[in-house]
Formats: sequence, C-alpha cells, structure tokens
Amino acid sequence: MGITELLIRHVGNPLLLAYRGESAILRHYRHFRPMWGASREQIESHQLKQMQKMLLHAGNSSEFYKRRFQEAGFKAGEVKSLADVSGLPFLTKGDLNSAMAEILSNRFKKSELIESSTGGSSGVPLTFYRDREVTAVR
Repeated sequence: MGITELLIRHVGNPLLLAYRGESAILRHYRHFRPMWGASREQIESHQLKQMQKMLLHAGNSSEFYKRRFQEAGFKAGEVKSLADVSGLPFLTKGDLNSAMAEILSNRFKKSELIESSTGGSSGVPLTFYRDREVTAVR
C-alpha cells in the first residue's frame, strides 16, 4: 500500500466523514474488517453472538417482542444456536403495519428517527424507521 492510499484511507476519508457527520461509518468498518478474512466457523460464531445481542435488545426494549417472546416461551438469554430461534413466530408485514409503535425500541425517541418506506409493490407500502447512524452507514 502506497503513501497516497495510506493518507487517503487513514486521514482523508476519516476527515471527510467527520465533516459530513458520518464518522460512525468508521466504527462499523472497524467492527467488520476482521470478518473479511475469517473462517466459516469464526463468521458463524460472530453471527451467533450478534443475533444473541439483537434478541436480548429486542426482548428488553420492545413491548411487542417482550410479549411475543413470552407467548412463545422463548428466552433470548438461552439462545446457543440458530436452531434455538426456530420456534419464534415469523414477523409479518401486517405485524409491522399494525404494531409499529410497540415494535420500536424504547431506547430511541421516534422524533429522532428517520421514517422510510417501501414502494408498496405488494399492494401495501411498509413504513419503518432508521436512526441517523444507520442512515449514514447505508
């Protein structure tokens, strides 16, 4: 790697992202960079850990998921493999359209989220929300 590429990657790009208010992208880059050369087993282990975090977050911060998990007898803290989530009911477009207020995490203020939607090619558009960090990374 030449000096120019090093300067762009480690100085220019971070400065540009900071100027745009998108420096969170660097955190995501550092998070995923080790996975680029990882073995299948390492990737699957990483995926399982991330899924465990996501399920715990959903069960702790969303009334919808808290109720859905209880109804299914599901304990997010006991997930040890992908097979452990097979008993969860599917989340449908109807669920999302009818219960979005309960689905949203209580760790975010709806007023601080960015509303997005699908084009409705299936007949009914789907409205969902992203935070600013996810929007910037996208």
